[in-house]
Amino acid sequence: MAQDQGIVIRRYRGGDQVEVLSLFRCCTLGHIRPAFLHALRHPDNVGLALGVAVAAAVLSGGSLWVVAGACAAWVGLLLFLCWEVYGGYVRERLRSDMADIEAHFLSHPDKCFWVAEAEVAEGSKVIVGTVAVTRWSGGVAEGEVRGHGEKEGVQERCREGESERERPEQEEGRVAELFRMLVLPGWRRGGLGRRLAQTALVFCSERGYSRVILQTTSTQVAALALYRAMGFQDTLTRALPLTMRPARISVLRLEKPM
Repeated sequence: MAQDQGIVIRRYRGGDQVEVLSLFRCCTLGHIRPAFLHALRHPDNVGLALGVAVAAAVLSGGSLWVVAGACAAWVGLLLFLCWEVYGGYVRERLRSDMADIEAHFLSHPDKCFWVAEAEVAEGSKVIVGTVAVTRWSGGVAEGEVRGHGEKEGVQERCREGESERERPEQEEGRVAELFRMLVLPGWRRGGLGRRLAQTALVFCSERGYSRVILQTTSTQVAALALYRAMGFQDTLTRALPLTMRPARISVLRLEKPM
């Protein structure tokens, strides 16, 4: 467990691109394993696995090899779906905002991208975290993990008393989106995530945003705990498209008034 002492949070510079993209891939793809383990243990998937095993046994006349092969195929499918949720997201973002971070995040005073830089052995420095803020104009927020880039078939569950239709931004003032909140595994649990989030929130306050929205996936338990502890409230849950549903991953939207 690394502490965040000696870590400087600063604005992104052009020379940071290689490190930032590597961190983005590492942190995002790192969610695959916990998502896969969650999918394996999910009661619905356990029931489906038993059904697959029984069906294979009946159709094969009780062949253990066929049953084992069918179960292995089911497990492989779950792993593939979890990989595609996060791997597909990485591919999509590397072709869009992460392809030109300066143009997407630093081209307007209401947007920003920060990196957390730590000094390691012999005075060398390494980027160990990032966070970004941009303006949110309604609809599907930019940081949402969709799985294959799809939006069709998305199911929403709004908090009580709220319409499924997005609230117009002009009714509540300017809205910011916080995302790219990433910390390398070896530097977590030392307070760096909170520092990054707080840096972004101070920026949002200074820029006159009325509320901040972020989105994360249901399997990111530690991140969700941090956001909720910082005053973010759950407002929306989006299910993945039907073809990706066995991964048992939901996209959660959280909001915090400024």
